[in-house]
Amino acid sequence: MPVVTHKIFLNENLSGDGESGKTSSGEEEKLTVKGKTGALIAVCAGIAAGVGISGCADLKATPPHEHTYNESEWMQDDAGHWRGATCGHKVRRDYGEHIYDGASDADCNVCGRVRTIEQNKDPAESNGEKPDEGKGATDGKAEGFIIGKNTDGLIVEGISAEYALSTTKRALNFNTLDYAVYLSEKGVKCAEVPRENYKTTVYYGGNEVLTPQELTADGQYTATITLINAVYADGGKAGSDGVSEQINFTIKNGVISFSLTEGVTEQVASANDKMSATWRFEAVRANGDKFTFDSSGAEISAPDTEKVGTRTAIVKYGGAESEIEYTVKPVPEIVKGAVDVTAKDGTDRETDGGFAVISADDFNVEFSVNAGFDYSVGTALFYEGKEVKSLKLEAGEKVHFVTVLVTFTYTVEGETITREYSEEFGITVRKKQEVNLPLIYSGAEIMNGGGTVRLVGQEGFSASVNGGALEIMNVEGEFGQAFRGLVIDVDRPATVKVRIAVADGAFCGISEVGCHDDWSDGQNFEGDEEVTFFIAESGQSTLYVLANNEFDLIVIHGVEIIFEQ
Repeated sequence: MPVVTHKIFLNENLSGDGESGKTSSGEEEKLTVKGKTGALIAVCAGIAAGVGISGCADLKATPPHEHTYNESEWMQDDAGHWRGATCGHKVRRDYGEHIYDGASDADCNVCGRVRTIEQNKDPAESNGEKPDEGKGATDGKAEGFIIGKNTDGLIVEGISAEYALSTTKRALNFNTLDYAVYLSEKGVKCAEVPRENYKTTVYYGGNEVLTPQELTADGQYTATITLINAVYADGGKAGSDGVSEQINFTIKNGVISFSLTEGVTEQVASANDKMSATWRFEAVRANGDKFTFDSSGAEISAPDTEKVGTRTAIVKYGGAESEIEYTVKPVPEIVKGAVDVTAKDGTDRETDGGFAVISADDFNVEFSVNAGFDYSVGTALFYEGKEVKSLKLEAGEKVHFVTVLVTFTYTVEGETITREYSEEFGITVRKKQEVNLPLIYSGAEIMNGGGTVRLVGQEGFSASVNGGALEIMNVEGEFGQAFRGLVIDVDRPATVKVRIAVADGAFCGISEVGCHDDWSDGQNFEGDEEVTFFIAESGQSTLYVLANNEFDLIVIHGVEIIFEQ
């Protein structure tokens, strides 16, 4: 990869310690340059205040050289340790101050340098504080790396803009990069900065990388190179944040492939995608590292889950792309075979009154279901396009078309499925032939020897004679109110037989006239029956009927009074 040269400009308030610079002839040069805010301060061999020295042009002409260092042994002095050059040049690498575990530790944790421990007599140091530093040598002489007034920044060479990882180069070790740092004067490269006079910090995603020897994350990094231990020629310290440069570089360790490892790849046809949210993938980076991710971090072309068949979805992640095959199955049917709906009493009905009552209970539904489903089934009745609970079909020649709708509800893969089956019936209602009973109504009163049955008016009910039968309707009375419009008058004990029909059944009895709360002698009956009561004493009694359905027609075909012999 090409070598990229970076240039910077000097920041404010330079300070620090370092070594003195040297001229091209090897003589030590001390420059008297005072630091000032915003000033361009530079050291360039051959350019110094009041000193005639050969300068930057000679340095620019120096051919590039890769320094080699002693990796097995640390060079050291009282101040710090470093890797010494083995190529004959006076350069150092990995410079750092000695590190000790507390005031009583004598051996440096890195190089083993032994220091002399003396009792601290400074009150400030005995409290854990350090005396002020960075104000220059007391004798006014410069100690450290000397920089000049014409320095305008740093130039860094040897850091590439991009590093591509692979299985043979699994990580970038930034500490082993062979790069050099130079002072600059108006953008011209000048004296090289010794390794101990600059500090490099690597950042990724805004955070400092604590182990820059193992860089594998894909993306952009920043290396900040800061001048340290540098002083002016007059002995003043240059601040540690005074001269620095930021070098951006990128590590290419992108995703080269990935495959589906977990998740559902088939479902029944539905408007909902129940598959892709369950998918989890294993990805491989350029350096061979593997990791997993779920579908929430990927770009997925929406699967077509309503059309039955096998097809593929395109998944994109980290620059790589993969095809995932999935299958949409038909929705399984709940019913095995046909659904048979039949009318229990046939489609030709006979009635004692003027109509027949039809409900869903008058139909049988037979079916067989496939195993493995929790389901429910419901039956509804439709007449003239409307759903009804029950029907009163008028007697006559008219054919009444009634539709029975059977609905199955079941669950498949968490979704509720419904299936409907319908059957239409043409129902005809006819009146039963009249039966001659001992007593048939021909008017509002019946005479029978020593007894009389007469019809009396009652609010809320209507009564009329139709074909010899008394028809009674609850027209506006409160539901639960019994019909008490027949009075039976006997002059001695008698048995009373009543032929009565009510579609949904009723409760019937005889009580004293005016006694509406006596239900003790009542009895239930279903449909069309003959009910019998015994009247023990002469006088007037009331025949009462309480229909189970307030809309039902009460039909009384006849009342027979039988006296004891």
